[in-house]
Amino acid sequence: MLHYKIHPKNLGAHLIHVTIDIPAGERHIIAKLPKWIPGSYKIRDYSRHIQAFSATADNQPLVWRKTDSDTWLIEANEQAVQLSYDVYAYDLSVRGAYLDDTRFFFNHCCVCLDITHLSEQKRLINIATVDNWRIFTALPIDEQNDGTYFAENYHQQIDCPMESAQNYLHSEFMAGDVRHEVVFTGALSDDYDMDGMTQQLKNICEAEIKLFGGSPLDSYLFMTYLEANQYGGLEHKNSVAQMASPDMMMKKGEKLNKKMIDFMGLCSHEYFHLWNIKRLQPKDFQPYDLYREQNTEMLWMFEGFTSYYDELFLLRSGVVDSTTFLKRQAQNLSRVLNVPGRKLQPLAASSFDAWTKLYQADANSPNNMVSYYSKGAVFALYLDLFIRKHSQGQSSLDDVMRYLWQNFGEKGIGIDEDDVFAACGRLLPNDKHELLATVFVEGLHGTSDMPFAQLLPDFAVSVQSQAKRTQDQIHTSDSGMRLTITENTAKIAFLDANSHAAEAGISVDDELIAINQNNHRNDFNQCLDFGKAGEKLNLLLSRRGRVFEKTIALAKPLQNEVIFTQTGKNDLGDDWLATWI
Repeated sequence: MLHYKIHPKNLGAHLIHVTIDIPAGERHIIAKLPKWIPGSYKIRDYSRHIQAFSATADNQPLVWRKTDSDTWLIEANEQAVQLSYDVYAYDLSVRGAYLDDTRFFFNHCCVCLDITHLSEQKRLINIATVDNWRIFTALPIDEQNDGTYFAENYHQQIDCPMESAQNYLHSEFMAGDVRHEVVFTGALSDDYDMDGMTQQLKNICEAEIKLFGGSPLDSYLFMTYLEANQYGGLEHKNSVAQMASPDMMMKKGEKLNKKMIDFMGLCSHEYFHLWNIKRLQPKDFQPYDLYREQNTEMLWMFEGFTSYYDELFLLRSGVVDSTTFLKRQAQNLSRVLNVPGRKLQPLAASSFDAWTKLYQADANSPNNMVSYYSKGAVFALYLDLFIRKHSQGQSSLDDVMRYLWQNFGEKGIGIDEDDVFAACGRLLPNDKHELLATVFVEGLHGTSDMPFAQLLPDFAVSVQSQAKRTQDQIHTSDSGMRLTITENTAKIAFLDANSHAAEAGISVDDELIAINQNNHRNDFNQCLDFGKAGEKLNLLLSRRGRVFEKTIALAKPLQNEVIFTQTGKNDLGDDWLATWI
């Protein structure tokens, strides 16, 4: 049986040592390391972190060579072979590997080579930690041998990250007859309300399990590393690796604030993925090919719908009330409406180009792209309301998700856009199918904004639009620029390509020195955002040492800040905004 041994080698140098014992039988062995990790759509080239590679048989060196950047070819001559190498592990993200004197974390796909002729074979994985720190992972454990785990194949192995730390907080709960573990490492505090967070997570998990009519799991593991200014997560079949800032933790005796709600939303999002992407998948990902870009137009469904549902389950589980839910939905819609790139890039294209646009965003990205997370959630919201209205409240997006799960996800069958359309169409009268087709064509392949004002009043919710606010003050002008102001500089962080400032030749990263000879940086936003439409401003700027002047004309601010307000109660609205717990 294939046998992996993984242990920390040098804490300061951040080196993990790996050996792989490969049974005899092959003349040539091919070992490969993935270029990317499922759920994070960017070529990572993990192999660049491998060093000191060797291959031996009976302690004698074997001939080997690399055939490309990720592939090793070993002349095994039908002998049992041991591969040995070190991995540099100093990537703090949820998609990498990290080792220092307080924490040991890794994803197997950036640490463990795939022995290709044995990819589908069962393997043993022995993990040693620093000073016998406790190990947290979703891998099945060998109860007879401490630190030894099993995986049925390489894909199960790389879907189970490992967390181990000098200090941790731990709790457990049952939801839907499934055992859930909650682990926090990093910046810990006795002030954290572990009981409160555990109960909130339990409520969220129970609500999501209720939607799908049960869970495919026996156990699930929430792993969260805490450090200032960190946020994100990466889904796995039986676990999640997350990062969050300590100020996002619930505190004893404190009411929930926005950051605490955001963290619960992250947990809700990643948990929903155990159905929506980890089991219900796009056809394009069956099977995964981790050695090249694998494009799909379906991430609006798998990330966008998940982003809508992560918020909806905060409402259903009682984390937030309907007023807060509507406010957060309006804020997400406003974020989309304030991105000029939504008028250039359709939602399906945003998904397809995730590898080169969303995951390689730059200063111009807001001008030429839109996120399939945020706009996908807007599309999901609209589709949910559309189905509810045109089925007279008999159906919703919940029924779509259940149908897709029962007929595709549970059976391991991939889906495409036509399958989602058909799942929606079966819930509506025939005379609404043409209108539904328009929603899909415009929503996924067009660039028009979704007409929420035509739907939300049927749910006793009003829609208002206004100019952007800063500290409750409505903007009266738009310069097309956003500044990053520090103690020493004011730099242009974003420039709307359609603005007069862009036409005048101002650029991202230009330093703004003065406006109308006023060099007080704290006054700059006041001049740019609260002036008069048509007013001209003289700007003094610097670009890589060259100082120059430009004159711009302020524009009328766009009415892109949306407010949703519950105006009363009716059956459609009550069902949509119901709390389940």
